[in-house]
Amino acid sequence: MQCPKLTQLPKQDPFIKGVAHIRGQTISIIDMSKAIGGPSITQTDESFIIIAEYNRSVQGFLVAGVERIVTLSWKDMMPPPEGENPVT
Repeated sequence: MQCPKLTQLPKQDPFIKGVAHIRGQTISIIDMSKAIGGPSITQTDESFIIIAEYNRSVQGFLVAGVERIVTLSWKDMMPPPEGENPVT
């Protein structure tokens, strides 16, 4: 969905862009680019929110664009391949 107006909270985590009132819930909006080491998304009016639920927790991910959405069950998930420089 198109990014709605976000409300900033005091002392929020640097990855949290703000909160939004969506579908009757107040949802934390995570800047996905910043969370994975990229630049912060500054143009929220041109960005999108992906709403996800995990373990009865709902969160929104702020992204610059969406190419496709794939739904998988946990049994279809595979571990990431081993690399030369594992993250510790």
